[in-house]
Amino acid sequence: MPPSNVKGPRIKILLDAIFEISKTVQKNAVIKVKYLYCFSINIQRNYILNSAFLRISRYNEFVLKSFAKNKKAFADFEILEKIEAGIALKGGEVKSIRDGHAQLKGSFIEVKNGNALANNIHISKYKYDSNEKFNPTRKRRLLLHKKEIAMIASKLDTKGLTVIPLELYEKHGLIKLLIGVCRGKKKYDRREELKKRARDIEVAQAMKKFSRR
Repeated sequence: MPPSNVKGPRIKILLDAIFEISKTVQKNAVIKVKYLYCFSINIQRNYILNSAFLRISRYNEFVLKSFAKNKKAFADFEILEKIEAGIALKGGEVKSIRDGHAQLKGSFIEVKNGNALANNIHISKYKYDSNEKFNPTRKRRLLLHKKEIAMIASKLDTKGLTVIPLELYEKHGLIKLLIGVCRGKKKYDRREELKKRARDIEVAQAMKKFSRR
């Protein structure tokens, strides 16, 4: 509970200021809180610090850390729908992913015996893993609801559609896999996309030169 001699709105304004600064420079969040304390007249120190640290920690839980992206999928396919899935991993695989040793290029999703499986996701062997039979591209089961698996199966049965892993990332301390229902781009679409990208680069360069004047 806040101190009885302090008005609620004043505390809220100070906490909001601490929180906004911590979002922009998370590494210096502790230092920022200590500096801002000198402005907290008549506010008990423990209450302010504890409340600020609590809000900062809650914010950090929602920050996603990306480990691998399937850039080729974004270039060659039109992403029609995205689905977040858990993935069954072994301890060494989790550590290897967090060390940045995972690749999604050439991977795909299949449904077999009522399970959604990720194929060809390359996860290098963890340096301290003693398993001699380690397979870096083994099939890995996705953690999804039955309705989601049925939906993926129906998309795979649709002509011209496929389901591809798009990104590996961490959320709430767990490794998640973002998969996409995709349709291959036609050559005309690819050419138009390359032209648009070239135009965007030219515009960005022109703006940069103009800003220097």
